[in-house]
Amino acid sequence: MGFLALDDWIYASYLAARPVNAGRPDREVRRPDLAAAVLRAIGSPHEALPTVVVAGSKGKGSTAASLAFLLRAAGLSVGLLTGPPLRSFHERIRLNGRPIDDGDFLRFSAVVEPVARGIPVDPAKGEYIGPIALWQAVGYLYFREKGADVVVAEAGRGARFDDTRALGARWAVITPIFEEHVAELGPTLADIVWHKAGAVGSRTEAVFVGRQRPDVFRLLQDVRRRGEAGGPSVRWATFGEAFGVTACEADLRGTRMAGFVGRTAYRASLALLGRHQADNFALAVAVADAVLRSLGRGPLSPAAIERAAASVRWPGRLERLLERPLVLLDAAIHRSALDPALELVRLARPRRTHAVVGLAAGKDPGLLSALRPHVDALWYAPPTNPHLAPPSAWPSKARAAVDRFFADPMAAIAAALRATPDDGALLLFGTLSFVADALRALERDPADLGDPLAAVSARSGGRGDRPPPP
Repeated sequence: MGFLALDDWIYASYLAARPVNAGRPDREVRRPDLAAAVLRAIGSPHEALPTVVVAGSKGKGSTAASLAFLLRAAGLSVGLLTGPPLRSFHERIRLNGRPIDDGDFLRFSAVVEPVARGIPVDPAKGEYIGPIALWQAVGYLYFREKGADVVVAEAGRGARFDDTRALGARWAVITPIFEEHVAELGPTLADIVWHKAGAVGSRTEAVFVGRQRPDVFRLLQDVRRRGEAGGPSVRWATFGEAFGVTACEADLRGTRMAGFVGRTAYRASLALLGRHQADNFALAVAVADAVLRSLGRGPLSPAAIERAAASVRWPGRLERLLERPLVLLDAAIHRSALDPALELVRLARPRRTHAVVGLAAGKDPGLLSALRPHVDALWYAPPTNPHLAPPSAWPSKARAAVDRFFADPMAAIAAALRATPDDGALLLFGTLSFVADALRALERDPADLGDPLAAVSARSGGRGDRPPPP
């Protein structure tokens, strides 16, 4: 079974039903009960592994990665399941920062494939077993065999009808929410919030809510009051009350922050760039502390926070790819996500600033008009992913903001690099598929995040993977 055939199989059920489901909202077409059926058929490996599900509109991946690094720095073995890969499908399944290898992937896929094929679905009626259901089934078999202590799983675009709903999250995390995927989750902001709050399930013991707009927070509270986000016994911890950021300074060297969780204050110097990463990290610290306490391994120590902050990586999220010219890559898909990158550009004071943007349908074309006043030249190129359509209708203001349209993102990035002086800046913004195109153009490998305990183990002469006491 070759990787191309394997990849074809994982998407086969979804693609077979896609013509029937085109344009239909998630609540009509997504079936987490089928994901649950796959897990049951392979022996319910998720039941043995406490799981955190991370949902939201932005910051999901960064928060999930930060949480995985924090738990690992505290001595746990941590499985990490994330969304669309940037270069290789191995990136979807990581253990202690390392992607699953070819042999393990094929071995566990050989278990899941026949089981999934045996679950009856009718694509003519729009029924399908989602790709994420199959990725997570392989992942949990792998994590169980390798002795993981906990799993962090990133939800898809929603949560309520995502395949991660079948995991029975013990802890739920909700990162900032905004208007996105309106056709699938909307049409209103209240609908989108309702979908995201679906990360909270019947087994959830605590919910952690990151920094939200006031209108979004009120809508989350409405969902909670209606009993549509867990029962009355579920504990809710919110940014600014149960945890938060008290000080932050961000530049091209990293992000220095002070935060608190409960009555405990801490400081951290993050390798991640941008003020928003301080919010994401504070959210992850609160979750990590609760997970460790619940598992009898807490509280989270200052030493573990320091180790994780210094080592956490999450490629393509406000990542500096080059210094001269300054090249910043970010999976920004909404105008509200521009500020952290623009702050870093202002600090760099480049002679000229250029930008290439790659958005797909369902994202915010208003990003283009919001970005235009801050750059000297703005180019657009669609992602190469054949499953992503470009925006079907451009607002006139967004179209007028673009200086040049390219058919190929690789050509657009190459042209922008040639046009940007050494003392200039180039911004690359777009969907994760566009981020993958940019990493390929600059020959970067995002697969291996590294293990925050590797340096500790090396210093101890390889005597196990538990950190020394703080």
